[in-house]
Amino acid sequence: MALNVYTYDEFTETYVEASAGDMSNPIKTVHDPLEQSTVIKKLFLRNDNSSKYYTDVSLQFAPTATTQNNPTGWSYKIISGDTKPAEEDWAYDVTSGESIEMDDVGADGDPNLDFYPFWIRIDVPKGTSGGVYNSVYLSINYTEGNI
Repeated sequence: MALNVYTYDEFTETYVEASAGDMSNPIKTVHDPLEQSTVIKKLFLRNDNSSKYYTDVSLQFAPTATTQNNPTGWSYKIISGDTKPAEEDWAYDVTSGESIEMDDVGADGDPNLDFYPFWIRIDVPKGTSGGVYNSVYLSINYTEGNI
């Protein structure tokens, strides 16, 4: 157990862990090949281990997602926070592929098992193969401490 990424299922009102490398429950996006397509999703980072805390936490799209599995011209961005970012936030505050710093998750003596929201945005140019894309890979870097 460690830091994991979750989606929120509005129908069941539950948090659902995204697959931890086994692709059993991947983060999915759907893209229209005839139009430029933008998908924005709210995700959550959570500590699943009450005996650990995490500092120096950062997130970014994994290199395999941006170089091996995707056509040229796709853009991948991440912004932390609960409120959906405005268009100008995506345009001016973050660069495609750039990592973001997240808040520390817990501290010595406090594991903090809350859900920390962040947003991903994937832009796909017109004329790119479309459909359901289920290979969104995120890299989580952190320093782990024991409670």
